Amino acid sequence: MPYTIVWRPDGVIVRFFGIVTFEENMAANGQLYRDPRFESLRYQIADFSEVTDFLVSEKETSIIAQLDFQSTRWNSHVKAAHVTRNKSIIKLIDLYKEQMQETSWEIGLFETLEEALDWVES
Repeated sequence: MPYTIVWRPDGVIVRFFGIVTFEENMAANGQLYRDPRFESLRYQIADFSEVTDFLVSEKETSIIAQLDFQSTRWNSHVKAAHVTRNKSIIKLIDLYKEQMQETSWEIGLFETLEEALDWVES
């Protein structure tokens, strides 16, 4: 399992590392959505800074965005921060961000976890 999930009082941090596939990304999302804390969280941070290979396509990114779009029904006030410097992951996050425009979620992209934490806590 190339990720860890750390719940905090107001949110959650998912740290991905190594080689990450679409299925593993979906497994992490599934854990978040099944947890009763999801309904009251204020933020989620997806930290991809330690990912060496991200095996997720544009089509799969669209699937993730569609599922997240649906999850806004249960929690419409989320700041979703993404942490990476990887240009191919940034491209997919930009696609995700575009597809989440019609929601009330705020989507952010940051180079460091510290920057993401500052943003979600503001």
